Amino acid sequence: MQGGAGGVGTAAIGLAVAAGARVHATVRSAALHEAVGALGATVSAPEDFLEYGPFDVILELVGAPNLADNLDALAPEGRIVVIGLSAGAQAQLDLRVLMGKRARICGSMLRSRTLEEKALTARRMERSVLPCWPPAASPCRSPRRSRSRRSARPTSASRPAASSARSSW
Repeated sequence: MQGGAGGVGTAAIGLAVAAGARVHATVRSAALHEAVGALGATVSAPEDFLEYGPFDVILELVGAPNLADNLDALAPEGRIVVIGLSAGAQAQLDLRVLMGKRARICGSMLRSRTLEEKALTARRMERSVLPCWPPAASPCRSPRRSRSRRSARPTSASRPAASSARSSW
């Protein structure tokens, strides 16, 4: 995940850890590395992100300046999910890399949704996410769930896998 120290980033780390993912987060301020690491993520400066890949999933909270590096750090058939644009919305991208990795890029924003969509999202969170919180007491960490179809590579948050390969989220 790019930008793990803010409110959305720390919530995403907690949710990913609760789901059994191995998480890597970038944090610009060295003073915050320890606090973010205590949430269950490995932490690096943004410029070191590529060293920790390949990632199956990258949650992009910062925006356009990271897109090319995200694509380089992405595993084949991986996904980049853009949910923040604080550093910019315009990016240049080599589509050959995207195509060669058979990767996907998608975006989401709650702000632009209708009130009905926001209410549905809240109900889904209550049903599917809140029972997994807090992560330490999470029923989502049951051995049965952790063995379900998990990726072998780390994600920017990654899920544990039976193989020795890394996964990301």
